[in-house]
This record gives sequence, C-alpha cells and structure tokens, in this order.
Amino acid sequence: MLRPDGKSYGKGYYDRLWPSNNHIPAIGEGAALIDLHGLSTEPVFFGSGGYVPDRKPFEFYVRECEADLVENRGSDFRGPRSYFFEAQNSLRATDLAAARRDRETMICHLLAQQQEIGEVILYEAADWLYFLPLADTDLCGHGFVDRCDKDQACDSSN
Repeated sequence: MLRPDGKSYGKGYYDRLWPSNNHIPAIGEGAALIDLHGLSTEPVFFGSGGYVPDRKPFEFYVRECEADLVENRGSDFRGPRSYFFEAQNSLRATDLAAARRDRETMICHLLAQQQEIGEVILYEAADWLYFLPLADTDLCGHGFVDRCDKDQACDSSN
C-alpha cells in the first residue's frame, strides 16, 4: 500500500495497527484469555494498537480483521463484537487537536461497522485516565460520537 507521498508503508507499519500487547495471534485480543464458554454471551474481541495510523491502512486493517473473524473462531456468538481501541499515544501527541480529530474519525469509522462492531472500548485505561482532559466535556462525554457521519467519517469541527 502506498502512502500519500507515493512511498510504500512497508512491513514495519503493521506495528502501528496491530495491538501487539496482550495479543494471541491464534485467537485474537488478549482478553480472549478469559474463558466465557457457557455464558449467555461469548464475545469475540479484536482491536488496534496504541497509535493513530493513517486512515487507509487503518480501514484496510479493520476490513481484514472482520474477514478473519467471519466465523468467530469457533465461538457460537454471532452478534457485533467489541473493538479494543488503544490509540493512547495520541493523548501525548505534539499536535493534540490533529490527534484528537484523527482518533475521533477512527472511532466513528469503527462504529459505522454496525454489523461487525457493537462497541469501541478505550483500552489501556490508565493512559486515558491520566491524559484525557477531563474538563473537556465534549471529549470525555464522547459528544463527537453524535456527530459521526453515516459514511464512516466524523467531523469534530462542528
């Protein structure tokens, strides 16, 4: 896949997408270690790493994750899944406004996948707690979600 400047993203870019912490490649996100078999719900988790990657690779990654989990790896659960969204490094970015806009756009993209994703969980809670500006009620109350566009975009400038 080519970057906007015409160069290749390269294989190392995958590290900006994949949630390598707590990840078990054979079954998905690390929370899959919890045995929920026999309960009334058996959720299947997937997610992305602590960075805010470029939009095209992110959308491709989400699409491929959805395709990979088409049969939920043996789970009987068939509803929308939870998506672990780390992106906590965006809370320490140099340009906080741009990082917030990108982060919100990604969350809106995820929520637009209604058949596949039922909720977005902000993973690495300590970072979100330490760095999220609690005085910003639009951000902390996730007011931007109400502005998510149906075509998988989010305009946080309104």
